[in-house]
Amino acid sequence: VLLEAEQLLPGEEGLAQLRLEAPAVAATGDHFVLRRYSPPYAIGGGVILDPRPTRHRRREEGAIERLLTLESGTSADHARDWIRSQALRVFGVRDLASGLQLDPAEAQQLVESLRESGAVSELAPGRFVDSEEADGLLQAIQEALAEYHAANPLRAGMPLHHLQRTVGNPAPEVMQWALGVLKKGELIVAESGGWRSRGYEPRVEESQRALLRTVIAEAEAAAKAPPMQEQVLA
Repeated sequence: VLLEAEQLLPGEEGLAQLRLEAPAVAATGDHFVLRRYSPPYAIGGGVILDPRPTRHRRREEGAIERLLTLESGTSADHARDWIRSQALRVFGVRDLASGLQLDPAEAQQLVESLRESGAVSELAPGRFVDSEEADGLLQAIQEALAEYHAANPLRAGMPLHHLQRTVGNPAPEVMQWALGVLKKGELIVAESGGWRSRGYEPRVEESQRALLRTVIAEAEAAAKAPPMQEQVLA
């Protein structure tokens, strides 16, 4: 499938996505030749830019821009692209080396360079995640807590399982790292099996205070025969 044009004339070049009849093993930078079965002749050839692509459409701007970067980019550009493709999946040096068919020593150097530049965040020794995705998770957690507090003003905190589900169910390792970062930054506080925003305290609205006064008054007046719930709420 040609991505930049409807057709390629003899001698022209362009980006394309190959859709094969059966799976094939390929690595970034591999050369290939396209041949017709019958009559047998060579149609063209090229170089593999992305051996694990998603399905692209013709004139898909984001895909074309990314592939052009891969075509002319450095090893660091390729590493950043691969890391972004992992989203919030945790990776190590071996994963990067395998994903880009790199020597482990080169992959180690790339990871160190990207860590120093802030492109990746280190969750634990040798465990990394894309910094942009990590920052997005930190923001999502704070927003989720604020929304939960607004909707549940009487609850002390948001249960962890609810919070994790709300922010997209990141891996437990990533979630615990994010909570630790926010706690260390004094932005959130652990609260009896859950979490709350720093500075948040459960609050009782005036209408709820009025209802509480009514319940107490009716209970005191009834003495040994306190009113039923239906009577209080009527």
